Amino acid sequence: MFSLIYGWRQWRGQRLQWLFIALGLSLLSAMLLLLSQLYRQLVEPSPAWLGASGPFVTVQRQDPRGRFQYISNAELNKLLQLPEVLDVGRVRFGSLPSVRIAGQRHEDLRVVYYSDNLPQLLKLPAPFSDQPQQKPGVYLSYWLWDLLDQPALDGLMLVVNQASGWQYPVLGVLPK
Repeated sequence: MFSLIYGWRQWRGQRLQWLFIALGLSLLSAMLLLLSQLYRQLVEPSPAWLGASGPFVTVQRQDPRGRFQYISNAELNKLLQLPEVLDVGRVRFGSLPSVRIAGQRHEDLRVVYYSDNLPQLLKLPAPFSDQPQQKPGVYLSYWLWDLLDQPALDGLMLVVNQASGWQYPVLGVLPK
């Protein structure tokens, strides 16, 4: 018993060692927690919504501030010359300054432009799979459709520029 009490007194005086032990255990716990949270994403080769199988690669360019930069079609077409690359789908993010839909005006809407072959390439689920042929039009996010009080999609048009008459039919609503 004496040796136990004596050892405890020795350790009580070593506050710096206690600090390092506590810091090491907390870092180990944080790393284990992070690994357990990211495990599914680390071992899953593709997203759950992706219907196609096989290897897929995302190509992007970032500037030194971390913002995405545009990659030209000529650069992406060079990828098609590689024997490993079977097809290329394109996605571009942007915004529209002002649009009118269902009689309501909306400012600075974020939009996603994609190539015609992207839904087929990724085997995306509905509403993309519901369209037999790709026709020009837009898909509304569920959030925007709900904000518009869920109007009927038949004949619903998105007017981009009233003066030039740029308008596109609404083809569907994306799932939540």
